[in-house]
Amino acid sequence: MGYTVLPNPPVNKPITINQEPIEIPPQPLPTQERPVEAFGKPEEFIPVATTAPEQEPLVPVSDRPVVEPILPQLSPGVSTVKMEAAYPEVVERSSPPAPVEILPSNAGQGIAPTQSA
Repeated sequence: MGYTVLPNPPVNKPITINQEPIEIPPQPLPTQERPVEAFGKPEEFIPVATTAPEQEPLVPVSDRPVVEPILPQLSPGVSTVKMEAAYPEVVERSSPPAPVEILPSNAGQGIAPTQSA
């Protein structure tokens, strides 16, 4: 198997004819991005004028369940179970151990010269 060299240019190559280049206007530059404050600035908030109600709305209390401030508010039919801890709370009662005296050793003799400090 070999390649055949053709004297003519390939058929699928477009024929180029010397023409004047078409002038295309340059693309506009991208706009510069500026950082945006996530929550906005306080002076940008528009104040909303509200009027105080002349009379407070009356809400009937008889159909609402009484909720004590200590207990969580749960939907009807949902109950809670008080669970005891599986393990007692760990309290460290002793002071940290006394410092240990480190004696000189000959470990430096086993270190290779390339690893010396």
